[in-house]
Amino acid sequence: MTKSLKIAIAQINATVGDITGNRDLVAAAYARAEEDGADLVLFPELVITSYPPEDLILKPAFRAEAYKALETLTALTKGKSAAMLVGCPYAGNDNIYNALYLLGEGKILHRQLKVHLPNYGVFDEKRIFSEGPMPEPVENPLVEQLVSLRAEVSRMRSDLSARAPVVPPVQAVRPAPAPRPRPRLLSPGTVNIAGTTVRTAGLGRRQVQLLKVRLSLAVGAEDRPESHAVAIGAECDGGNADEALPTQGWPGPGCLRL
Repeated sequence: MTKSLKIAIAQINATVGDITGNRDLVAAAYARAEEDGADLVLFPELVITSYPPEDLILKPAFRAEAYKALETLTALTKGKSAAMLVGCPYAGNDNIYNALYLLGEGKILHRQLKVHLPNYGVFDEKRIFSEGPMPEPVENPLVEQLVSLRAEVSRMRSDLSARAPVVPPVQAVRPAPAPRPRPRLLSPGTVNIAGTTVRTAGLGRRQVQLLKVRLSLAVGAEDRPESHAVAIGAECDGGNADEALPTQGWPGPGCLRL
């Protein structure tokens, strides 16, 4: 028993009603796949009659011709290593079934009847076909070969899992935030803002712009002093700095809080 199973999928272009032509297409595709070393060749649903056959299936002569084509294809597998799955209608127990045949070793190894029949859109299989029984295990060399392959693959996966090193999960590391740029401070000196002399020691350019706006709002035109020497921030008594400025009147000489 080999430890591999090579499956060929023959997507041929069958024609509805052309049983002889479809049979020849199947035979040619099977021969090519068998030469390439395939163990199993798969064909489309009802490939001998093509799909959907509609009311042609209801004609006994049509079904008999299709079954003769199936027998011809079965004979092709004699002495060959490849099996094939072929669809063909089956009549039995006063019913017609959509059937799939497993052909190999020159005989029909298994026949499976379709269970779930579509009945929507362009499909009307329930009008033509009867539902088959639920599938059961199939005993033949081909299936045993497939089961052996699955067991071998499962054992290999278990071995690989046992020998594979345990890799801890990778945790995403957030980059450290970029340091905020330090404000550029003006050189020690004075600046005139809204008629007020302000010492610029420890004062940044943005603070100067803010002072221009706030002093213009806080100091009225009538009570604006001609000159005041105002200390900023750390030079205030107590070293406190505040963002608030009065909205009315003038705080007077001394400490201006930001």
